[in-house]
This record gives sequence, structure tokens and C-alpha cells, in this order.
Amino acid sequence: MKNQLNSFESKFVMRILDRTPKTSLRVVRKCESGYPQVIMNDLLDMDNKPFPTLYWLTCPYLIKRISRLESDGMIKEIEERIKSNSELKEELMEAQREYATFKNRFLSDRNKGNLSNKAWEELKNRGIAGTGTYTSIKCLHAHYAYYLVVKKNPVGTIMDSYLKSEKCKNECEKPNNSSS
Repeated sequence: MKNQLNSFESKFVMRILDRTPKTSLRVVRKCESGYPQVIMNDLLDMDNKPFPTLYWLTCPYLIKRISRLESDGMIKEIEERIKSNSELKEELMEAQREYATFKNRFLSDRNKGNLSNKAWEELKNRGIAGTGTYTSIKCLHAHYAYYLVVKKNPVGTIMDSYLKSEKCKNECEKPNNSSS
């Protein structure tokens, strides 16, 4: 994938990441104010090393809010909900499989030639945020970014119930925002 950012998007993403991106990327969702909210990364970085996260949240408000929820134990809370509910568990496993299938459409023979067979197989089978276990949650930011793009992820649905009632504080317009 070739970078598909305009100058504004490129500067914004670099400011949020607080670095030059390690992969080619494109904006796949913007917020109501027109700022990049979710980017899609190439699956190999500039050094041809696997990059596990296809969708990356770039909204400073959501990044901070979700970081706070993670710090407060939200991953464990959601994992317990999923563990005790077979329907949620199956929905999460299906979201992970669909994510892996979608991600694999972007893997090409060019990518395969740059990886060992083991690395290739691992990259192909990884779920959201690079997890190898489809019933566990590695990163709420990645789950919510995926949810914002496809709307089919029970973790994102749960997160949305915590986040949708709050309004963005226009943190995109403030200087020196960075993600966690």
C-alpha cells in the first residue's frame, strides 16, 4: 500500500503519533470535524517487519478516554463479560476471524517474500491488535478503531456504550497532542 495522505492529514497523523509513521497508511474514517479518526496501516513496516495493527485510532480525545478506561481495568471487565456470555464470545471470535480474513487480502506474494514462513503464518493468523488468541483483548484502542470502521465487534460495541454519550473536546485543534 502506498501512503494516501494529503499534507494536512500527514502533519496531523505525525503530530498525534509524535513520530514519522513506520508504515504506509491511509485515512479510513474522519470525525465530524474532518480530522483523521482512524488510519489503516500497511502490514509491513518500512523495514519489511510485520506490523500487527491494521487500524489505528488517531483521535486524541478517544485515545485519552480509552487509555483511562484501560487504566481503570476495562480490558479485564470486558474479558470477564465475554467469558461468561457464550454469544458475546462467539461474536468476538467471529470479529477476530473477519479481521484476519480482511487483513489477509492485503498480504501479497511481495510481502511473503520478505518474511520467514513462520512470520508469514503468524501474521496471517493474528487478530485485532496482533492477538493470537481470539477470545482475549490486547488493546481497546485497536478494537474501537476496528469497530468505528466496520461496526461489527462486540468489544467496540461495549466501548461505544461508554463513549458515545461524551462529546469530543476539540483536542485535535490543540497543539502537541500525542497518543499513548
